[in-house]
Amino acid sequence: MTRLPKRPLVSQRTSSAVKKIGEMSVNGNLRSLIDMLEAAQDGHMIKIALRSFAHSCGYDRFAYLQKDGTQVRTFHSYPGPWESIYLGSDYFNIDPVLAEAKRRRDVFFWTADAWPARGSSPLRRFRDEAISHGIRCGVTIPVEGSYGSAMMLTFASPERKVDISGVLDLPKRQFNC
Repeated sequence: MTRLPKRPLVSQRTSSAVKKIGEMSVNGNLRSLIDMLEAAQDGHMIKIALRSFAHSCGYDRFAYLQKDGTQVRTFHSYPGPWESIYLGSDYFNIDPVLAEAKRRRDVFFWTADAWPARGSSPLRRFRDEAISHGIRCGVTIPVEGSYGSAMMLTFASPERKVDISGVLDLPKRQFNC
């Protein structure tokens, strides 16, 4: 996980200058989102910021996990039935996105279509359930926040193509999931 630069002055914070998270360049919109999340006073403010950012980038869903010392906060827009299945089946133990985030600690794109799944394995059930609940591909952004906090942001879509120009500092283009 890479530490973001300390917060710049307000005039610089809202600029469209490129910021770095790990080796990936991100645009000012993502830096502004992270600033808003760190300054949010409650869960409602966090959800509004995440939903707005997700939709502006073409994603339907978001998941947010923040760890600050021993305190953990999570927010997501996944369907209720998916949350029940995920927790009830202990999918957090085999979730390829979580495993990759722990390994890479950098921005990465993922697609459920690429997850290895054979026969009726738990990973295949996980993949099939995720896709049936509108979680097919996305981007995950691990972020080391200020004062030792850490966040993991995931934006997901049921589509096979999403516009990633809203997340990374790239020309407008489609990411094929």
